[in-house]
Amino acid sequence: KMDLPTQVEVVIAGTGIVESILSALFSRIGVTVVQVDKEEAYGSYNKSYNIIDLIGYLSTLEDNPISSHSNAQMDYDTSGDYSQINRKFNIDISPLHLWGKGPVVDLIIRSGVHRYVEFKCLQKSYMFVDQKFVSVPCSQADVFSNKFLSLTEKRMIMKFFKSIQNEEEYDPDLSFQELLIQMGLNEKLQSFILYSIVMLDKSSPPISVHEGMGKLNLYVSSLGTYGSTPFLYPLFGASDLSQAFCRLSAVYGATFILRNGVEILEDEEETFAGVKITDGDEIKAKYFISNYDNFPLSEYIEENLPSVQYSICITNKSLEPKSDIMFAAVPPGTVENINSIFITQLDGGMRVVPDGYYVVYLHTTYTESAQSNLENLVHTLFCGDDDEFDDKPKLLFSSYYTKKNRSHAPLPGNMTIIPDIEQHISFSEAYDVATKIFLSLYPDQEIMPEVPNPEDIIFEPEEEEQVENSM
Repeated sequence: KMDLPTQVEVVIAGTGIVESILSALFSRIGVTVVQVDKEEAYGSYNKSYNIIDLIGYLSTLEDNPISSHSNAQMDYDTSGDYSQINRKFNIDISPLHLWGKGPVVDLIIRSGVHRYVEFKCLQKSYMFVDQKFVSVPCSQADVFSNKFLSLTEKRMIMKFFKSIQNEEEYDPDLSFQELLIQMGLNEKLQSFILYSIVMLDKSSPPISVHEGMGKLNLYVSSLGTYGSTPFLYPLFGASDLSQAFCRLSAVYGATFILRNGVEILEDEEETFAGVKITDGDEIKAKYFISNYDNFPLSEYIEENLPSVQYSICITNKSLEPKSDIMFAAVPPGTVENINSIFITQLDGGMRVVPDGYYVVYLHTTYTESAQSNLENLVHTLFCGDDDEFDDKPKLLFSSYYTKKNRSHAPLPGNMTIIPDIEQHISFSEAYDVATKIFLSLYPDQEIMPEVPNPEDIIFEPEEEEQVENSM
């Protein structure tokens, strides 16, 4: 048994992406950190599962009230033997991308986390319309090769992209949707921009020009940074990114304890004083930060309606012949869906499924009909065992589940619960939550001072002699 510190500044419970970023931010500025997780692997609500563990996790959700997910249903061949290929699956329970020019990629580069994790750029971005995938026209080459747009529409959208450089030129009282109409874009082009580029999850309420332009510019600026789409996805699944930030935090002195829950210790004034872990060690601390899954005081937690409806499908064939790793948006109303549905497809080259398999993630904002909306799309995209002559991808495994949306009663000032973020498209919201918590505790500190490259460090003669003597 390793010796654990008896006193630190911060105890973090959970190893999801928010907690892991926080751990790295704290330890980088010299704050002492102990990070605990009741699970045996990193990731928490961003965990990646092999297929057998995924089935096990989804099967036990109704008996696991502290889990981040609920309302699971699955359909698969129960007689199938996955044992030979099980370890080649890394299925994300909360699939997320990184924007090529987003804040998380900037943090990864600045911190040196890129040394611990690999990414691939998705090959194509589509909108699903009229029962087919249509390439999103976001570059001049894409626009003029797009067979779905007329020549007039191609000219209109090129004119739009050239005219959006300066947000200040537009009436701030207009909504972004009204601006598109004012600029003469027809419904087809509006749909491309709103759901495949700005990525609205709902058709209403309208968003401001400022918000719309911000999302549009993030998409456009990320294009071409690492490939033909703005999206990066981590190899081996999302939990590899959490583990990479934890690894950086460990380099700067953080201590990690898995397979241990925590019990809150209070002082004489009944305020947080530290934790007692399952193994029996007591650790005093100034601050306690936890996700809901690891928070030990269940009486504080309230459960609301879910925030996101997910589906995971495993198939034997790509949705699009020319794109093995891809992203697609399905606008509201396409398959009788109330809200947008977003699709991510990954292949064996992403190290998330065995070669010859594909995993397709679908998600939409939760409503009472969200699962039936996803089921309609799944039945449109895939065929089942009975459809012998259908050339669509065959559905080998499918699941549906929701992400919880919890809240909590007021806590003592030195305790923080990380919110159940909706996490629709990217890791950016996780970054926003982590940096907000970091600055609330250490407002005068820089967010992740740039980590020097070891090759760039220049030793003065005295320092070189000290290094040699210490070896």
